[in-house]
Amino acid sequence: MMWAAGYAVLDGDFLTFLWIVSPVLLIVSLLHPVVSRVWTVRNSLLVNYFLVGVLPAALIVILVAISVSVLIGAMVSYVCQSELHRSFDDLEKIGRQRALSGTSGSVEGLAGQAIVRIGPQSIPDPGPIAGIPSWSVPGFKGVVRTNASSYFVAVHIASDAAVGTEVFAYRPFDDASLAQLVSGFGIAALLREADVELEPLLDSTKAVPMPKPRLTRRASAR
Repeated sequence: MMWAAGYAVLDGDFLTFLWIVSPVLLIVSLLHPVVSRVWTVRNSLLVNYFLVGVLPAALIVILVAISVSVLIGAMVSYVCQSELHRSFDDLEKIGRQRALSGTSGSVEGLAGQAIVRIGPQSIPDPGPIAGIPSWSVPGFKGVVRTNASSYFVAVHIASDAAVGTEVFAYRPFDDASLAQLVSGFGIAALLREADVELEPLLDSTKAVPMPKPRLTRRASAR
């Protein structure tokens, strides 16, 4: 066929192209349902394998990791609280011995300072705290902060043996002290709820590096 301009639209090369492409298109159109079905089954099997095998295994690993993390955190918290209460007990011993003596001075085997108040008179040890804080009452145990942003663990007791005698015993509480509470177990930090950024006021890692994992693989000798 020829257009009026004389340009051959259906020449030999174009017909050859049609004869080659047409059978290919016919074969593809006939095989398309089969290929689609096989592809769909393959994808379905892959999705099923993922949902039945891979996903549950991944979830189990995640749950185990979370459980171990929570368990270790609880253990570190328990150790930290136990050591902190032991510091309170030591300070109580200092306070009771100092209440009996009624004077300033160190107690053998125990580290700490104290302020003895007998009636209106106070007898403080040389240190950063010159007197019993006005807000403190007998029975207080906790961490206190001075105006110089120094921290101390302190207890306030009233003597049962000496009426009218109160003792405020304390010892420094810094990064090294915090690290001793969780020595070899983990890390600890002291945060203040009023701080929006929640930057640690005390950090055990500043005194002692974070402990290395205890479960290490040993190379087998060959």
